[in-house]
Amino acid sequence: MDDVQNDLKQGTFDLDAFVQGRGFPTDTITVFTNDGAAHDLAKVEARLTEIGQNKNQKAFKEEFAALEKEAEDLKDAIKASALVFHMRGISPGHIKKVSRDVMETQKKEEWDEDYAADQLNFRWTAPHIIEVVNAAGESDKRVFTPERVENLASMLPSSEWQKIVEAINNLSFRTAAFDQAADAGFLPKS
Repeated sequence: MDDVQNDLKQGTFDLDAFVQGRGFPTDTITVFTNDGAAHDLAKVEARLTEIGQNKNQKAFKEEFAALEKEAEDLKDAIKASALVFHMRGISPGHIKKVSRDVMETQKKEEWDEDYAADQLNFRWTAPHIIEVVNAAGESDKRVFTPERVENLASMLPSSEWQKIVEAINNLSFRTAAFDQAADAGFLPKS
C-alpha cells in the first residue's frame, strides 16, 4: 500500500486514468432530407440561367420573377429539412471491438461480405452520433443503435449519408491529426 501511495505523490500520475480521460474530436454535420425540393430547385435554377442568357430577357420577365419566387420557396423547404448531427470520435479500441464482434457474428450467422460490411458501418456509426437537432431546434439525444443508423442510412439521400460517413472518417479514422498540429507549430517536431 505504501508503494501505491508513493507512486501517487507529486511528480507521478496514473497513466491508465489519464489515457481513459483523453479528448475525442467532435464535429457537427448538417444534412438535408428534402431531396425532392433540391431536385426541383436544380431545375428552376437551370431555367433561370437559361432565361438570364437569353438576349430577349424582357419577354421572360414575368416567368423569371415567378421562378425566382419559386426558387426562394424551394430553398426555404430545403432549409426546413435540415438535421444537424453532433458527432464525436471513438477510440481505436472501440473500433477493434466492434470489428471483432461483427466478424464473429458474420461467421456464426453466415452473413455475406456486403451485409457484413454494412453491419460494420452501422455499428461504427452509432457511437459517433451524440445528438441530432432539426431545423426547429428540437433535439434527439436518444442513444443511437445500429438498427436506428441502418434506418437512417436507408432514408437519407445518398449524398447526405455520405457527409456522415466522411465525418466519421475524419473523427476516428484519420491518423494525421497530431502530425498536422506539429506542422502548424503547436507540437514540437522530433
